[in-house]
Amino acid sequence: RSDTGVITDLTEPVFLKQGCPVYLKIRTDITGKFARFYYSCDGIEWTKAGEPCSTDILTDEHCRGFTGAHFGMYCHDMTGLRLYADFDYFLYKNLSKM
Repeated sequence: RSDTGVITDLTEPVFLKQGCPVYLKIRTDITGKFARFYYSCDGIEWTKAGEPCSTDILTDEHCRGFTGAHFGMYCHDMTGLRLYADFDYFLYKNLSKM
């Protein structure tokens, strides 16, 4: 989490096999106030990553104004080794309306 320049790791590192595709998922609770992150190496068996976290800072309302919630994907190389990630796709589903 990065909150006004303060970076906090909310999960322990997850070590995966090199060359293995990784699937990522986030689910919110019914209120949308908390989110839980998951990862998978096959898109079928999912593992929780960390504890549920507040979604308060996923909105620009946190920064004195509101235009909506923000979700997206990016790679941040915290090692400085110029590591990268390739993303094949990003899919958003609103399961509450299904």
